[in-house]
Amino acid sequence: MNAPAEAVPVVLQGHFKGIAVVIDDKVHEEDPIKDIVQAIENAGGHVVKLRDLPHDTADLENFTGAAFFILDWNLIELGEGVAAPEGLANAEVIRKVEFLRRLREHRHAPVFIFTKEEPDTVKEALRPHADIFQEGTSNILIRRKADVGQDVYRVLNDWAAELPSVLALKSWERANDQAVNSVFKDLHDREHLWPVFMWKMFKEDGLIPNDELGRLITRLVASRMHAPNIDLTPFLEGLDDQFTAEPMRYRASLMRVLEGERFLRNDKLDPDNFSTGDVFVEVNGQGEKTFYLNLRPECDCIKRPGRNPGGMHLLRGRSLDAIKIDPTYGNVQEQDNEGIVYAMYDGEHVRFGFANNIKVQNFTADFKNKRIGRLLPPFLTRLLERYAAYSHRPGIPRVPSALLPQQVIAEGGNAAACELPEAGAEHDAPA
Repeated sequence: MNAPAEAVPVVLQGHFKGIAVVIDDKVHEEDPIKDIVQAIENAGGHVVKLRDLPHDTADLENFTGAAFFILDWNLIELGEGVAAPEGLANAEVIRKVEFLRRLREHRHAPVFIFTKEEPDTVKEALRPHADIFQEGTSNILIRRKADVGQDVYRVLNDWAAELPSVLALKSWERANDQAVNSVFKDLHDREHLWPVFMWKMFKEDGLIPNDELGRLITRLVASRMHAPNIDLTPFLEGLDDQFTAEPMRYRASLMRVLEGERFLRNDKLDPDNFSTGDVFVEVNGQGEKTFYLNLRPECDCIKRPGRNPGGMHLLRGRSLDAIKIDPTYGNVQEQDNEGIVYAMYDGEHVRFGFANNIKVQNFTADFKNKRIGRLLPPFLTRLLERYAAYSHRPGIPRVPSALLPQQVIAEGGNAAACELPEAGAEHDAPA
């Protein structure tokens, strides 16, 4: 009788299901990397094996679907005990750094860097390149090959559990991929020509069809997407301590996050087209900024054959040094004749006034160079709704001064300023 085959241990892939790209000149010969590849395959993953970095002109978009990457730091072996000349070693570092820099433009996925040397040697080489590596928060994980072996997925998932940005990304990706597959399977089963039907309808409407089809697919995916299976509660502990220890750095970080939520910078926009929510800036001789936000409806901003889309309808805005915050709900306090966007751009709060404040401006070559980005919904939607309410407001008599509360009369009719709530304070949500 044949001896029973040795049972392969069950390995949970966790957040890293999918294809692994392994770049190692000894991928077929060296035991440590062969153990890692075997562990990936035993767990159900698939491995793309490369002996060297892709050429510097290679299209790295082909790596878009990879779950994670493994990169051997010692791609050049000169023999046992032989060190590479300094010039060659430096060139190799630059080559790997440039690959990592190009890769993150196409695929923001974990990169395992393995080395025979001490990990600190690799960290020291990467520290000058802060755009791709920041120790403790980077998507690059550095380990000795011998320290990983069959535990590749455990090491990956333990590491992801300590980085909320990686945890959120991988959880969202899985939910998003399932929703995308559901959309295209569902619509293909109904009619394989469905994109053509929609394309024709968009063209007949005078719209940009590829733009509108992209928006439609995004809406359909969002409608089918389940909430990602993620819990970031453990990261809340100690968050307030960070604010206390480094308030300025923590505040700046929060401002950058809030901007990313509500504002898309100009380098992400089509340079030849404008749309609702586009923001422009002019600076006078004293260095004072005037912001301009385009209110014109999106359908009027589209270039149609034989028709000039005309000018933009721009609402003027100014930066605010101080604003009033409702301590109960955490909302910015505004008058009826203004809309304020908190932390809109570079940490600046911008007030857009509604009274006699519209400028008509064509999207000329000179003026489009002043665009800094685009305000996004729901912040754009709220601003447009407030302006619409102001422009259509009915006039009503004011309340007689004799009926106003004495405190309001003493303050000249203005409500008292409200400060930000204390950290950790709890308030009831609005009905």
